[in-house]
Amino acid sequence: MSKVSAPIIHQAVWKPFFASAAALLRQSLCISGVQTELSRSSLSSAFDDLWRRIAPNRVERAEFRRHKAPDFNVFDFINPTENVLSDILKFFLEPTESHGQGSFFLDRMIRHLHPDLSFTCQGASVTREVLTYSLPLSKNRRRIDLVASLNDYLLGIENKKFTGEGTEQIQDYCQHLKNIAAMRPFCLIFLSRTGVEASSITPELASDYKRNNQLKSWSWERDIPVWLHECHAHCESAKIRHFIDDFRGYIARYLAIQKTINENHDNE
Repeated sequence: MSKVSAPIIHQAVWKPFFASAAALLRQSLCISGVQTELSRSSLSSAFDDLWRRIAPNRVERAEFRRHKAPDFNVFDFINPTENVLSDILKFFLEPTESHGQGSFFLDRMIRHLHPDLSFTCQGASVTREVLTYSLPLSKNRRRIDLVASLNDYLLGIENKKFTGEGTEQIQDYCQHLKNIAAMRPFCLIFLSRTGVEASSITPELASDYKRNNQLKSWSWERDIPVWLHECHAHCESAKIRHFIDDFRGYIARYLAIQKTINENHDNE
């Protein structure tokens, strides 16, 4: 499915305007010691000419918006919380969900984590808010955002788009997955905006888990868009492809806003 581009203003339209503007500005400079003024009528004439030249483009743009609605995004009405984002991830990963693509999305994610791993998604189930019941009672039992259980693999995802980490949180989650994996390979994805390393696990343990491909740091900025791009390319439902497009658009806008906010804070 090819992507249709919005109409653009071609060089033949805007180049004469800027050439005229440059000439007008040169006239306003001091020439031979005499300061000339840029007349209001000259400026008005130049902008009137530009407006006339871009009129066809405005018509094309209006027609494009009428048929494609490129500025519409369903997420403008949702503004997802962290929990809703986790619900959306579960929607994609759960093979029995209404997207109708079976285990394809789950399969793609696991293959991004372990390209050479042999596994099957048949009979896989995805659960939200999984209690860390295997940990001692003395531990502060928490809930992992998402756990996908396969016959021969176990995947956990902890989504930290907004909130910070609790004490030893990621360390406890890795331990719980290890406890319940029952000899299956397992991995916990620590998902944050930029893909930072988890701070709620000792460096020594984090290093061990990473060396065994049991802990991965993913970002909304890089890894999720790559996964969604591949999902979109092979998804057979036009309706779900549109949903993926909107989700990717929301992620891109959110990241751009957060980047601007962070840059402003850094400059204060």
